[in-house]
Amino acid sequence: MYFNFRVISKIGLLLVAIGFFMPIVSVLSGFSLADLLINLGQTLRGVLLYILFAFALAGTVIGVLLVSKINVPPFIDCLVTLICVSGSWYFAATLRGEGVPFQAGISVMLVGSTLALFTQLLWSLSYLDPTDYKVQFSLVEFDTKLQRLKDPIDAS
Repeated sequence: MYFNFRVISKIGLLLVAIGFFMPIVSVLSGFSLADLLINLGQTLRGVLLYILFAFALAGTVIGVLLVSKINVPPFIDCLVTLICVSGSWYFAATLRGEGVPFQAGISVMLVGSTLALFTQLLWSLSYLDPTDYKVQFSLVEFDTKLQRLKDPIDAS
């Protein structure tokens, strides 16, 4: 069974974008929360929420481009994923630190960002092997790739 982990990671970023439309705090969606933070004088946090949503949409667009067989530089792909993952976990940590209970939106965002991070890492391991970004997912091949990373001289 073959998986394209790079495209699957973009599905995780789509979940981050969907989480913005769901309640994050009380009945506030991500956009309402960003507006409230800006009005309360926490402009940086509000703008960072908008930036997080923009990068989640950019990751979704990258996913559409990848499905359409249009090549996207891996650097841009990894950068977008890292910004979304770190941003969503940062907001979850700050909300939890302020004693705010999680609603469905932040949970969907965390699941999506974790899925994006995990599959992006799996894709990065497969990127070392130039087989069109696809790997056959088995523990034997995963262990072989890790051995090649540990002993690059012996792998050839």
